[in-house]
Amino acid sequence: MVTLSWEPDSTSVQDGFKITYHEAEQFNGDSNTMFVDKQYASLESLLPGCNYSITVQAVSNSVESNETSVFQATRPLSPIIEDLRPIANGLNISWKSDVKSKQDKFEVIHKRNDTAAESVTTVAVDSHLVLEDLYPGAGYEVKVFAISHGLRSEPHAYFQAVYPHPPRKLSIEKVTSTSVLVRWEPPLDSIFSEYSIRYRTEDDPAWVKLPPVKETEAEVADMTPGEKYLIQVNTVSFSVESTRPQEVNQTIREWVELTCPSRHTLPFSSHPAPLVTPCSSCH
Repeated sequence: MVTLSWEPDSTSVQDGFKITYHEAEQFNGDSNTMFVDKQYASLESLLPGCNYSITVQAVSNSVESNETSVFQATRPLSPIIEDLRPIANGLNISWKSDVKSKQDKFEVIHKRNDTAAESVTTVAVDSHLVLEDLYPGAGYEVKVFAISHGLRSEPHAYFQAVYPHPPRKLSIEKVTSTSVLVRWEPPLDSIFSEYSIRYRTEDDPAWVKLPPVKETEAEVADMTPGEKYLIQVNTVSFSVESTRPQEVNQTIREWVELTCPSRHTLPFSSHPAPLVTPCSSCH
C-alpha cells in the first residue's frame, strides 16, 4: 500500500481528483485509475517490490488538469529461510522469495550472540550464501532481507550454531566387569555447552545414549561381560554436535569363579586367558 496527499492550486476550483498509477518498468504491468474528492488517497493491493509511476490531476466539469507525477516503490515481501545448516567454520544458508514479489538483491546480516561484536552484512544476488570464518561452536542470529529499489523487506531471522571442535585425548581409565570409566580433554579454540556420550556393542548398530555431562569424565555402566564395546564422546553447542566424535574400543572382562580342592572360591578374569593360582590354604 502507498498513501499519498497533495495540495490543490489555490487559484483553481475542482470537483475532485483523478489518480492514475502503473508499474514504471513493466509494459502492460499493474495499472489502475481512481477518483477521489479528498486531498489524499491510499493505493492498495499494489504488487510488492515494484516501482510505480503515480499521477494526480484535478478534475472540474469533466475537464482534467495537467498531470503531477511522482515515482514510488513498494517494499518487497520477506524471503523465507529454507535451509540454514552448519559447515566447518561456517554456515550454509538458502532461502526462497514469494513469486508475487520482486527484488534486486538480498542482504544477509549475521551476529554472534555471545560477544559484543558488530553485526556483519553481506549482499547476495542469488538465493543462497555461505558464511565462512565463523567461530567454532558459536551461535549466530542470521537475518535475510529482500531489497527492491532501495527498500528493505521485513527480515526473516533464524538462529544457528557452528560445528564445535571435538574433545581431545579420549582414554579408558578404569574397567570393571560391568562398567568403564572414560576421560578426555576439552577442545581447543571452540565454544561448547556439554558433552554427549553414547556406546554400542560391536555387533549392534543401535547406540545407547547417556545423559549429557559437563565434566571431562563419565562412567558407562550396565555393560555385558565379554562384549566388545565402541564408546563415543562428542562436544555439543546449542544442540549441534562436532562432526569428529572421539571413539575408543573396550572389551569388558568376563569374571569366573573357580573352586579349589579345599572349596575356597577364587575369582579371576578369563580374558584374555585364565590363570589358575592355588589359594594359600591349599599349599
